[in-house]
Amino acid sequence: MIDAEMRGKLPKVENKEDVLTSNVFGLLELVDYKGLIEILATARNINGETCEKLQNKHLKIENVELWKSFGGDEPDIFVTLEDGTQFVIEVKFYGGEHNKKVVEDGEKTDKGQLRKYLDATQTDFLIYLTRSYRALKELSEDSRKKEDKIYHIHWEEFNEGLKKVKNLKGFEKKVFEKLIDYLDFKGFEIWQGFQYRPEKYDIDLTDYERIKQ
Repeated sequence: MIDAEMRGKLPKVENKEDVLTSNVFGLLELVDYKGLIEILATARNINGETCEKLQNKHLKIENVELWKSFGGDEPDIFVTLEDGTQFVIEVKFYGGEHNKKVVEDGEKTDKGQLRKYLDATQTDFLIYLTRSYRALKELSEDSRKKEDKIYHIHWEEFNEGLKKVKNLKGFEKKVFEKLIDYLDFKGFEIWQGFQYRPEKYDIDLTDYERIKQ
């Protein structure tokens, strides 16, 4: 599926969030989610704070479920850690949370998707994974009531985190290379500026230095 998408064979799925979720976390499952906690630990809430529960570098993931049902609500990813901590990862491509107009106390209000998942799963916090740099500033009024429990990480930061995972060998290394190639293909890469590579143009730098003198 990933190779077909990267070769332009599946144009209709390129911006599908469920496909993105399945591709990324399906690959990470093959390596027991190595490095995932360390990457998510960099996520911050609206106050710029990281999640204290994720700062333990020795914490391990016990279970990950995609689209687990909670009475009709299906958050993208439901994670259980070995110490019993549970949290949700909600994946978006570019856009913000999906809201629904509901009537409460005779007034219409936006029922926030992220607040709804926090309430339905009874988890301590939620990781919001999206490319939007205004994700936390554009939370619904409903979700803002729990904004201190909503942590955000950009796809570019997620990808950079993957590139920093160390001690990869054999199969693990191949999985990470495939995943990084995929996220680079999706455009989730921090811009490093223009790269000048003289060897691409057959330039002899020795002669160039001689001419300058």
